Amino acid sequence: MADSTIISFTTSNRGKRMLVYSGYVYRLKRPTVKVKYCVWQSNGCAASVHTNTNDDFIKANGHHRHMPAPERIELRDLKNKVKDRVQGETTSVPKIYEEELARSNLSSVALTLAPLTVEDIAYIDNEDTRVACRSMMALALLPMEHVEETTKLLEDNSPTEMAEFFKYFKYQWLKRVPPKYWNVANLEFRTNNFAQEKTIYDCFETNSSPPGSYASSSLEIILLK
Repeated sequence: MADSTIISFTTSNRGKRMLVYSGYVYRLKRPTVKVKYCVWQSNGCAASVHTNTNDDFIKANGHHRHMPAPERIELRDLKNKVKDRVQGETTSVPKIYEEELARSNLSSVALTLAPLTVEDIAYIDNEDTRVACRSMMALALLPMEHVEETTKLLEDNSPTEMAEFFKYFKYQWLKRVPPKYWNVANLEFRTNNFAQEKTIYDCFETNSSPPGSYASSSLEIILLK
C-alpha cells in the first residue's frame, strides 16, 4: 500500500514553492512558528495540508471536489527543469525541451498532454513584455486620434524582443486595417444583457453615468501622461 503521508514539492510559474500531496498541488497559505498551513491552489476548494517547519507531513484536512491530476504535476516539473536549464545554458530552448522530454519518463497520460514542441511565449515569464502586451490591448479604448502616438510611445518603452511584434502591428492594424475599423472609444454603451440593461436604465433615470463611461479618458490619462 502506498504511503499516504508522502509529500513532495514543485514550483509555480512565478517561482513560488508548492506542495504536492496525493496528486494535488497546494500553495503556502499561513505559516506559523511550528506549522505550515497549505491549501489547494484553487480558492474554491477547502482541502488543506499541514506540515512542520521541516516539511514533514502532519495531517490533511477537508475533501476535494474534483479528481487529482498527477499528469499536470509531471508536466509542471518538466517545464521547471526546462526553465532551469534555459537560464544557465546557451543551448536552444527546443533542443533543451526535447532532451528533458526524452529523459523525463512521463506517464502515458502526461505524454499525451505534453506539447511536441516548446512554445517560446515571452509574456509568461517577462514582466516588461507582459505589461507592454496588456497596454497594447487598451489601444482600442483610446480616442482614435491618440492611437498612433501611443503605439509609438509603447514601442519606444518596450523590450527590444517586441520589435517584430510592433512591426507587424503597425502594418496590420494601423495600415491594412486602420483604427477606424476596430477602435471603440466612441462606441455608445450598449448591451444585450438584461441585468446590465436595467443598470444603465437606472443610471439614466437618476442622471448618473453608467459604470465604465469614463474608460477612454482614464486610459488616455494613464497611457499618455
